[in-house]
Amino acid sequence: MISDGWILDAYIEDEYAYVWFKTVEGKAVPLKERYHPDFYLIPRVDGELDDLSQLVATHPSVVSTSTQRRYVSIDSTKKERVLRVMVDRVDKLKTAIRDVENLRRHKAIGNLELPHVQRYLMGRDLPPTRRIRVEYDSSNSLKGHQASRGMSGSSNLPPSPP
Repeated sequence: MISDGWILDAYIEDEYAYVWFKTVEGKAVPLKERYHPDFYLIPRVDGELDDLSQLVATHPSVVSTSTQRRYVSIDSTKKERVLRVMVDRVDKLKTAIRDVENLRRHKAIGNLELPHVQRYLMGRDLPPTRRIRVEYDSSNSLKGHQASRGMSGSSNLPPSPP
């Protein structure tokens, strides 16, 4: 199904992000999507990133790792290579971070400052104040979305009406 409307509320519970969506027709629709919390490891030495990725990927709660270029602090003027670590669920995040810290193979850990619901909404480009179009299946699992007139999300939805 495809609907236009607005996000009313969102929260994270266990391995899902839940989004209450209000359609332009006034219907409230509870949507859900798998949510994998993440954090970033800043390596001590850039050349150790591949080894660190392979080591961290063996953790039982880690879903995936990927190398990215990011600003590592608010003062940064250039992006640095970091390791993005995705964990299977919120209640496993602290344990995964503690275990990674015990490796002592990183300079810093980042992306932990914002609450999970804000990280989810920002990471999926789901603006709570803008009209969006969503696609979801019969079990209300979110399949894609489009914010305003620009495409975003995982689906090729037709453009929103003006």
